[in-house]
Amino acid sequence: MLEILIFLINLQIIYSSNYQQDELLHTPLMGWSSWAAFGCNPCLAYHYDKCLCQTGIETIANLLVDEGFRDVGYRYIILDDCWQDKIRDDAYRLQPNKNRFPNGMWPVVDYVHNKNLKLGIFTDLGMFSGQRFPGSKGFFKLDANTFANWGVDYIKVSAASAKKDNIESDYIEFGIYIKEANRKMIYATSWPAYLYFYEYTINYVALKNTCDTWRFYYDTGNDWSSILGVMDFYAEKQAQLRHIANDGKWNDADILAIGFDGITNDQAKAQIAVWCLIQSSLIFSTDIRKLTFEQKSILKNKEIIEIHQDISTKPGYKLFQHNCIDVWIRTISPSSDGYFSYAIAFVNRNESSGTVIYHIELRDLGLDYINGYEVTDVFAPENSSSRVQLMFPHTKLHAYIKPSGVAFFKAKININSNNNLNNNPLFLTFSNNEIVRYNY
Repeated sequence: MLEILIFLINLQIIYSSNYQQDELLHTPLMGWSSWAAFGCNPCLAYHYDKCLCQTGIETIANLLVDEGFRDVGYRYIILDDCWQDKIRDDAYRLQPNKNRFPNGMWPVVDYVHNKNLKLGIFTDLGMFSGQRFPGSKGFFKLDANTFANWGVDYIKVSAASAKKDNIESDYIEFGIYIKEANRKMIYATSWPAYLYFYEYTINYVALKNTCDTWRFYYDTGNDWSSILGVMDFYAEKQAQLRHIANDGKWNDADILAIGFDGITNDQAKAQIAVWCLIQSSLIFSTDIRKLTFEQKSILKNKEIIEIHQDISTKPGYKLFQHNCIDVWIRTISPSSDGYFSYAIAFVNRNESSGTVIYHIELRDLGLDYINGYEVTDVFAPENSSSRVQLMFPHTKLHAYIKPSGVAFFKAKININSNNNLNNNPLFLTFSNNEIVRYNY
């Protein structure tokens, strides 16, 4: 049971070649993972394009380009567990499964790079992976050199068989060898925080010094409760996580569940909105060929990606919970004279009971720029007359939130106005006092 729980923590290491160094330092990651789409499915002769293999990955690379995902920012293809052979080679190096990758890893890396994409790969900090393939324990230096030699851009490191007492020191050691293998690499890992949460003190200073990205909580599953669980965890720990998630350091709240059988499109919108505000990595994992037009539109929504990639301010936070509504907020650009623009998400926690109509004045959210805001309904149709409206601090925002859904807005300060600024006091207009405010 302990081994299973450890496997649920998706620990990551990232390194980068020089051409992507600035991007990794300045923007959170976007990409696609093989795990949900392909898993460890066997590669049969009649569907090599639907499994974790050379043909399958080349197919995904083509789709990312042809469907426009690469051009909006989804540039990483991450090979998860099961790419490996069951044994190392005669020199003790990890090697790809010969059935899945008969030509080795170099042609795959080259193909992905030629598409102006980047390749990620999976390993484990312990002796074995969750699927019982060889791990990197005892071979940190060798594996770092192997991955560097292949030209891999991203390493995802699980801890399925890692021993609790050694995890922190092992990750630091692995990171040192990765940097030695290529001085241009950027090293990032996560911390085994959640599993030992009540008995293990998180050293946030060491975390930030060691990592560029991290993940603390369980996997995203095929149900709304798993997404809510991740949101609640990040709300509970947001004071610490916001403090360390800056200067090129990013949270990772796990993959986007869009396209999963148990996840509705409204739930997918809610997840990507909150992931966007906390600046988690945006990595989806469904077979692109199975995504509907609406699901592709959610992933490629230009307002969402613009907010996600805006690194002018710290990640967002949960402002308060009012009955069944969670309100998440983040300051974004542009700003003027100390006033910021904002992105705001209203998440309906309930899976049933109908659409909630939520009314709140902008100033009750802290939006007190007297010249007003251009407020965009992020998920409204492009040609909708109500998609963009001019609002002021006293204006009531009306959010229509479907069950387990979201209303997502971008409030851009109206910097073109010639009105004079002043600081009006804030007056709460909530219908009742059942409000839980969160520390941030």
